[in-house]
Amino acid sequence: MTEQEKWLRQILLQVIPACPHCHRRFEDRDIRVLGRQEQTWMLSLHCPGCHILALIGIGVASDLEPEEIARFREVPPISADEVLDLHLLLKEYRGDLRGLIEGKTEEPPR
Repeated sequence: MTEQEKWLRQILLQVIPACPHCHRRFEDRDIRVLGRQEQTWMLSLHCPGCHILALIGIGVASDLEPEEIARFREVPPISADEVLDLHLLLKEYRGDLRGLIEGKTEEPPR
């Protein structure tokens, strides 16, 4: 199983955690990858409780490689304090985006 298949399975279990008919929680083994064409995947989701079968198509719109996606999974989530710090920085910053990224500041107009 590829990293991208593992990632798709995780996403599917987050989006559809349980059978809509009998409410049994799905497990990884309930998912089968049927095929792939470029960035479109076909999967089946089978409920062993009530035997409902769902066919699911997933389109992946990303230019990231599976290795890059895995690397981002290791990064901790952005905290509320970090969002507030960025807000305050942008509120007071005078200059363009390039200057901000390069660490340059402009003198405020007088």
